[in-house]
Amino acid sequence: GMRFAAHGRIIASYLVHEAVHNIVFIEEWANNVFGVFCLCFAGIPYADIGQIRRMHVLHHQDRADPVEFDYRDFVRSGGPIVKYLFLGLEWAFVPAVETFMQIRCACYPFLHPEH
Repeated sequence: GMRFAAHGRIIASYLVHEAVHNIVFIEEWANNVFGVFCLCFAGIPYADIGQIRRMHVLHHQDRADPVEFDYRDFVRSGGPIVKYLFLGLEWAFVPAVETFMQIRCACYPFLHPEH
């Protein structure tokens, strides 16, 4: 029984995380309702889903996670050379976007020491 209860709480917490990112449903209100529902199963029914969302987005920003950085805008703003370089490498199954994002995360603390 204890194993299933713990497993259920872990799954509920994972689903709260997905709802906070608005991944479960298209509409934000539906993700909010689902997130509140899952919070009850995660064992924290009194938590505010809006506050959890704000804290979680700040967590991604402080850690330079890819969630807060839109690589598409970066590639578009780099001009045709950067655009076609990324497209060509990805077409050839070279993980250019993933490699760029990993390098960006590794260099972020040196470029932005305030984080």
